[in-house]
Amino acid sequence: MEYRTLRQLPSGGFSDIFEVEDPETALHETLVLKRLSAEMSARPAVRTAFADEARILRELRHPNVVTFRRCYFDSSGRVCLVMEKVEGEQLASWAHRHRDRPRVVLEAFGRVIEAVDYLHHRPQPFLHLDLKPENILVRSTACGPVPVLIDFGIARSLGGGGLKAYTPPYAAPEQQSGSTLGCFTDVHALGQILVELLDELGEGIDPALRDRLRAVADKATRTSRHRRYPDAGALMLGLRAARATETAPLPARERPRILLTARPAAVATAVGLVLAAAVAGVLAIDGRDGPDPGPAGLTGEVSPELAADSPQELSAALTRAFNAYSRADVAGGDEQFQLARRIADTTQVDAATRERMRRRLEEFERVRDLILQRSSVDAAQPVTQSSGIRSPR
Repeated sequence: MEYRTLRQLPSGGFSDIFEVEDPETALHETLVLKRLSAEMSARPAVRTAFADEARILRELRHPNVVTFRRCYFDSSGRVCLVMEKVEGEQLASWAHRHRDRPRVVLEAFGRVIEAVDYLHHRPQPFLHLDLKPENILVRSTACGPVPVLIDFGIARSLGGGGLKAYTPPYAAPEQQSGSTLGCFTDVHALGQILVELLDELGEGIDPALRDRLRAVADKATRTSRHRRYPDAGALMLGLRAARATETAPLPARERPRILLTARPAAVATAVGLVLAAAVAGVLAIDGRDGPDPGPAGLTGEVSPELAADSPQELSAALTRAFNAYSRADVAGGDEQFQLARRIADTTQVDAATRERMRRRLEEFERVRDLILQRSSVDAAQPVTQSSGIRSPR
């Protein structure tokens, strides 16, 4: 299949990028073709890695991830990726235009993290490895801004090889040195993006909220990969915990219903404050004294070969449990929490690591109880359909 080139787009040193269309279809859809340079395409490691990753790229389906149409070698043997054309504005310039709406910017950034979390929690975790504002386009829709991850040219499965490339300052130290990469490598890039967003938003953020968000960014960008959030899911929890007591007004369609009874409202507020503090202590196993986080299967039973990765495994399971409980999916939360227990019970680790794992499980039980208590407080208040206001019992 040959694509008709409409125009060449700005590109980096490793590839050429074109806006193209398929002359054989009646849809007249504009696509983007990224063609790796002849020099890079000729490298055996790159070709092998691309062949392995092409299937994964074609399977990616997420509202905040670009959709790939085709991955192939052209007639000259160059690596080619064909994807949807995302009409949007680069994250940095979009955030600059909306710096007076910090909550909107932070919500968009949260969706970026969720997209990376989708990559990290595939059956075989997938790393983007080139996260930066230029590779996040924000498109406007009737439902609000939608950020989309693009440019998967150097993305790799966890543990895979291939092209060694990076963009300072977003590249983690291990990426620059050529050592072991993991989900924590993408976390570093996300943390750096958050730092830049906070600088852009400036005085528009409440100082207390800024300090909490800065602490999240600092942890995400630590030099030691052992001391960062282990994956995007854990970073997402950190961001949510930091923003749990945010008081900026929501748009009208997003405002919560008004509580007319004082006592449940006070309980809900207190629970929310305690929950924010509690979540901050259970986001992830720090791992400062533990093993180097490495490849980890993120679902199912714990296998013996994952013994050295138990802190990252436990963190991932607790992340998914927290997300399920927050959605009122008690069964799903219980399932993931039981998986976390099995990880803690069946893994051979040193005494100090086992004690940290035990404390995290205990802390998470407290967080879970707070979430369920908050849900029960909300559910106890009936809602009148006519006004959308909860009435007292």
